[in-house]
Amino acid sequence: TGKAFGDVTQLGPNAAFALDSLTGLSTMAWNLAIGMKPNPAPGEWLLIQNTILNLIQKIVADASGFVVVTAHIEKEVNEITGIPAITVSAPGKKLAPKLAPIFTNTIYAKRLGDRFVWSTKETTAEVNNGDLPISDSLAPSFVQLVELYRKRVNAIARVDTKPTGAVSAAAVPVQA
Repeated sequence: TGKAFGDVTQLGPNAAFALDSLTGLSTMAWNLAIGMKPNPAPGEWLLIQNTILNLIQKIVADASGFVVVTAHIEKEVNEITGIPAITVSAPGKKLAPKLAPIFTNTIYAKRLGDRFVWSTKETTAEVNNGDLPISDSLAPSFVQLVELYRKRVNAIARVDTKPTGAVSAAAVPVQA
């Protein structure tokens, strides 16, 4: 539209901010930290990861509007259980587990035949159903997330506090 909206954290509770996607943000953080260097040194990995984590934490913590971040997915071995799990694709192995807890909902999008569904029940994926039902057949629509967000904003407004809340739809559909 060519219109500047200013600081995303100042948009207000009736606004929405969508970052599509974490993959693009990861590329920007990589280029900011090391440019075109193909293999980061150990300290540079941390710089890249912290750039991403700090930006997402800042937006989610300070924004009074609705926040969505989409992400591609990959399989990573859970270092605690040793079991492979589907998680958001992020630089290194330490960043992805830190991202999901920032959001109210982390959803896995998947393809079932000729249709797509969202899941907060997928046992092989890192998901979080903050206020969505536990289900593996949710409609792939942000409408339900916006409605739940509005309920949180209204509940907070009744106690006269700054509204907050964030949500994440984390995935690109994959073949079932």
